[in-house]
Amino acid sequence: MSRVAVQFAVLLSVMGSVAAAQPHGRVVGQVLDQTGAVLPGVTIDLIVNEAELTTTTDDEGHYGFDAVPAGTAELTFRLLNFSVLRRIVRVNAGDIVTSDNTLTLSLKADVVVTRAATFRNIVDVRTRRTILSASPLPRVTAPSLRRSWKSVR
Repeated sequence: MSRVAVQFAVLLSVMGSVAAAQPHGRVVGQVLDQTGAVLPGVTIDLIVNEAELTTTTDDEGHYGFDAVPAGTAELTFRLLNFSVLRRIVRVNAGDIVTSDNTLTLSLKADVVVTRAATFRNIVDVRTRRTILSASPLPRVTAPSLRRSWKSVR
């Protein structure tokens, strides 16, 4: 082998080891609601430097990001009917960062219309035994207590 070929081979092996040693870390955690119950299906976006990663929580509310570039990362947690939550974490090479979070119910409701139909409130839906209604109950006149009081004396 010529001297140039040996130098080229050494250069390639050094470049390969540098590429393999990129500084990465991990971000893991669990997402709960206000009562402490786990929240499956939460969408989590992680943005660090130029990279954007996305995952969702599993049935136990756990999530994880592998091979996260080192730097300051922003985590964004989203689930329908819950407020959006943002957290900033610092990721160092080789470290595992734990970010457990609690989502709170939103005070506003998101409505998605999927077809032309009349909206029905859940309390107005007919059940097997009775009809639940959000309308006020009719007024009923209470029996007079004077008549009952006179008979006791």
